[in-house]
Amino acid sequence: MISLRAARVAALVAALCPLAAAQRPSAWAELPLGGPFQPSAVRQLGKTCAYLQGTTLHAFSAFTKSWTALTSVGASAQLDAFNDLAWAWDRARFSAFSAYRGRFESIAIGPGAQLLNPPSQRNDSILVVQDGSTLWTFSAFTGQWTSRALQSSAPLLGVQRHTLVLADGATFAGFSAFRGRWVDLATNDSAVAAQANGSWGVIEGAQQLYGFSAERETWATHPLLAGPTQSFAGEDLVLYSAPGEALAYSGLTGTFRATQVPITAMLRADALIGAVRGGVDLHLFSAVLGTWRHEALPTSATAVQVMPQIAIWHEPTTQQLSAYSPFTGQVAAAPEPSVFFQANQACAYSMADLQSKPLFFSALAGAWFPAPSDVKVEQPTLTWCGSLVRTDRGHAAFSGRSGRFVNLPTGPTAQPRYDVNSSVIAVEEAHALHVFDARFERWASVPKQSSGPLSIAIWRTSLVAVDGAFAHGFGTLSGELETIALPAPPTLFAANSESARVAAGGSLFAFGATPDLTTLHQFPEFRRVLSVGGTLELNLRAESGSSALLAIGRASAQPQNLSGYGEWWVDLVGASFVGLSIPAGEVRGAKRFAVPLDPSLRGLEPALQAWVLPPSGAIYATQPTTVGIR
Repeated sequence: MISLRAARVAALVAALCPLAAAQRPSAWAELPLGGPFQPSAVRQLGKTCAYLQGTTLHAFSAFTKSWTALTSVGASAQLDAFNDLAWAWDRARFSAFSAYRGRFESIAIGPGAQLLNPPSQRNDSILVVQDGSTLWTFSAFTGQWTSRALQSSAPLLGVQRHTLVLADGATFAGFSAFRGRWVDLATNDSAVAAQANGSWGVIEGAQQLYGFSAERETWATHPLLAGPTQSFAGEDLVLYSAPGEALAYSGLTGTFRATQVPITAMLRADALIGAVRGGVDLHLFSAVLGTWRHEALPTSATAVQVMPQIAIWHEPTTQQLSAYSPFTGQVAAAPEPSVFFQANQACAYSMADLQSKPLFFSALAGAWFPAPSDVKVEQPTLTWCGSLVRTDRGHAAFSGRSGRFVNLPTGPTAQPRYDVNSSVIAVEEAHALHVFDARFERWASVPKQSSGPLSIAIWRTSLVAVDGAFAHGFGTLSGELETIALPAPPTLFAANSESARVAAGGSLFAFGATPDLTTLHQFPEFRRVLSVGGTLELNLRAESGSSALLAIGRASAQPQNLSGYGEWWVDLVGASFVGLSIPAGEVRGAKRFAVPLDPSLRGLEPALQAWVLPPSGAIYATQPTTVGIR
């Protein structure tokens, strides 16, 4: 039975719907060039596409789905794009574009200013500029510059992706791009070294180690290890080891954890997993759980592979394949011998021989799943968190979320379309393009406009397909296909991790592959995990002055089809509702929710969707989104 509150909300929405049928704004945006397209003028990465046209820098945001212009850019200006921002350094002006805010913000700088995180390193959402005794930081998530007075003439810092740590005299400080603010720590220590990555930063002092979590905005300390120390960094953790001891710091939990290891050990780390091995002793650390697990390997010849969200090892004599999940902290052995096997970001497969059907491992579930009886006997190809297999009836997508196989009936000439470094799974037929929406474990399709094969580009979460004088865009984060009619067949097209571009008929068309209601946490389609005890950050793209009603709850087994409004996915039974407004002069509204530090929440993946009422025009429903809690 629907609660009284949910019934009232449903009645309100039902009353508003007949006012006018409306569609949400398009995910495509056109930039008229007024001349030939210049490929060398493009800088595109992640959610950002920048195009320099004369003295004007145009920037596209995959979130706001719009172009913004920065004028009076000099001929000698340095330009580039990171995953979440673009920037222009033009003598006395440093301008930064936020893909989340969809606008430029500029600061005045002197001739001796320095960019401290240059394009040569891995960058996502932070810019760090030192101008004399002032340190400027820009957060792509807030879209704002922050200034800080430096006490030392030569401060020590480490910066990468979303985190900055600074040792400035007796003060250690951490900057989180997620929140756009500093967290200071007063110490009586002196800094020796500093490093940072996705969600963490560590300052190595003369007396202790100091860990900063950009997710939690907290500091933690730990005594230095005794003896010669080595380290190995991953995106959400850093490992240290000394003879007989290993130490890990997790940016997701904001904690240090130590364990005893062999005197001689080798380190390996990726996004969520740290591994320390000495002979047959294997110690695995989960950045999600902040815990260690010890495994005794069968022999010292056992090969171990550490991937971003999975670790596997294979014993060649017994053909035993085992897999470790950082989400469960457990190890699962394949139920049959493994001769052929492979792992990707968060999944793996195993085959006893070339006459056997494959088994699939999901790191999210921490378990092995047999292929259904109608799956063809052949070696599959893995994407980041799934696989596409052939069946007697066509194709099926293996979902790493649940271990289910979702069928797609296709003809014998259907062609699989995927990229092993991406989360996109697609199938092309003579009459249609099909894409897999892993969030709701369903297939979406669009009819082809031309009779020939499509020209397709895939990268990370994005797909763009050229179909004659049409282009189809798809994002695994939004789960929807959207088609645009072009003025002419394209001369160039490309996909980036959360955006795509098509040049055609004197215009540059950009596609935003993120939903109009989105979170900062994109896993398992891409990076950034939301863990218990963290903060859920929501961003809504809408017209300035809009009001919205946000629903958070379970995803319905089947969506409700609302004529003229698309599909509604949030089950109103037990759902929570929150009001949200778009401030004047902005096109983004934001909300933050604290996730309780409750292990029972792990594995939940609530759905989120909103009704938006613009200041003029009709109400519309946003795209649905989901966020997994780990």
